[in-house]
Amino acid sequence: NYLQTQPKAIPFREPVDPIELNLPDYFTIVKRPMDVSTLEKRLLNGKYSNMDGSVRMGEREKLPSFRKSLLLIFQNALLYNEANSWI
Repeated sequence: NYLQTQPKAIPFREPVDPIELNLPDYFTIVKRPMDVSTLEKRLLNGKYSNMDGSVRMGEREKLPSFRKSLLLIFQNALLYNEANSWI
């Protein structure tokens, strides 16, 4: 997996552990956490309706798109971290 091998992806590889990282307010601020390992598990288990965010008809249309989940990783990082953070 390309994302898993990138050095700057380290903070995004696994779910945020607010206790280990001493971030007691993390889940107060970030309501929908997402990380690369969760994204990969969902992808491998067929939990995404599509890859690009377009809508498909039928029973799978209620499933999230891969693209939206990927963007959520970065939206959460921007939401939680200060503007001058490298993350």
